[in-house]
Amino acid sequence: MSETWPDLTIGGQDRRSDHALLGLEHLGPGHASFVLTQPLARFDGKLFGGTAIAVAVALAEVTTARRALWTTVQFISGATSLGDRFDCTTEVLAEGKSAAQVRVRAHVAGREIFCALGATAHHKADRIESAFVPFPSVLTPSEAPPFELPLPPALRPIAAKVIRNIEMRSAEPLARAEGSHAHLRLWTRVPGSVATPAVMAYLADMVPLSITRAAGRAGAGSSIDNTMRFSGAAAAEWVLLDLAPSVASGGYGHGDLRVWSPEGELLATGSQTSSLLLFD
Repeated sequence: MSETWPDLTIGGQDRRSDHALLGLEHLGPGHASFVLTQPLARFDGKLFGGTAIAVAVALAEVTTARRALWTTVQFISGATSLGDRFDCTTEVLAEGKSAAQVRVRAHVAGREIFCALGATAHHKADRIESAFVPFPSVLTPSEAPPFELPLPPALRPIAAKVIRNIEMRSAEPLARAEGSHAHLRLWTRVPGSVATPAVMAYLADMVPLSITRAAGRAGAGSSIDNTMRFSGAAAAEWVLLDLAPSVASGGYGHGDLRVWSPEGELLATGSQTSSLLLFD
């Protein structure tokens, strides 16, 4: 039976919308669950990788009452389907005055589906506050056209009936920067949700798409691992994903990403490895 969550204010920011987005139910200290519904799944009904890392971030934050600093997820089994209930356990492995080390594991009917390691921390005042990479020059969210996923013909009728809670727009560059032609830049949001670390992790599971697109193919990927590193949280819904494919070989791909606020604040970085899926 679910219980009332402890305080969901992390670093002065309300996280109730994160838990509502993910359908997280509190079952007691260190224990939670969620049901795989269509908005939390891929178009084929399997677990969306962004859901897994978002769950790990949200549970690490609420368990330690600290802001997410870093999270990495490894996917152990892809055998999931709509209606599955995920039983999640969160362990605090070490806890200091500022930072805490956390492990999150998720099972379905006794089978481990994914596990995560990460760190959360209290913000330290009067320290270095700077980003060392430039904000991309792109169209604003209001100017950017909608972005359509390159789905195979067999999935298009299904996708047309599915209500997704992610909106994406193509962030076209205002000037073509040298060496950036392979990047895929997308304005993304969950309408009605501020881009907290959990929401950013949920949105950012797009690196495999950038890899197949850079290769001139229609496709996506099934995540093997997904890592996010956070510097803060946005004060608005929209964030810019700057997706940078690195290499594809032997059916697998690697790439990186940066997450920006509309004002040009670097909010997070990440990387991902996936098994690539081709639709063409």
